[in-house]
Amino acid sequence: MSINLRKAATLQEQIRQAISDINLDTELSNELPERLTRVEELESVLYSLRDKVGKANVETGVSTLLTKRVQLNTLIGRYEKLVRNGYEEYKSKLSDFRRERVVISENILELNVSSTVVITDADLDILTNENIL
Repeated sequence: MSINLRKAATLQEQIRQAISDINLDTELSNELPERLTRVEELESVLYSLRDKVGKANVETGVSTLLTKRVQLNTLIGRYEKLVRNGYEEYKSKLSDFRRERVVISENILELNVSSTVVITDADLDILTNENIL
């Protein structure tokens, strides 16, 4: 099954939540092995998906764009402070950085929707059994 990177991010969050919902602090020791198995299976799917998303982010250029956006956020913060302190001559540069950040964010969104990763049948079975997919 193929899913886009945006869905993969949501799916990772759902898996994390499912893992945290499994109670390992149980008085019934006979239930503990089954719960541990569920946690380990979900973690296996989570890290497999995380690895695939990471590779796809590099291949599609998302990682580079995310780095550029973080850099722009830093620059924007610096220039906002300058403008607040009365250095009006930096307003134009601040606007340029903000526009560039919007373009980069739109590109990231577009790549996240158009790029896909493949979930294996085994992982799909685990997610189906856990009612995540």
